[in-house]
Amino acid sequence: MYTGLDGLLGIIRYQLNHSPYDGNLYVFRDLSGTMIKYLEWDGAGFCLSKRRGRKSSARRTKK
Repeated sequence: MYTGLDGLLGIIRYQLNHSPYDGNLYVFRDLSGTMIKYLEWDGAGFCLSKRRGRKSSARRTKK
């Protein structure tokens, strides 16, 4: 997952149709499930953090 802050904000605005400034916690994961990024507006700025695991423990559902 190479998407940075601006890319994730674009996903929230244009694909999810939400405001990134609403105070919700948004969680993004890569296709393999080894990396998770957290994005949250805290009133003063955005907090972006990520975690990387060894193996995917979450299952991806097919659409």
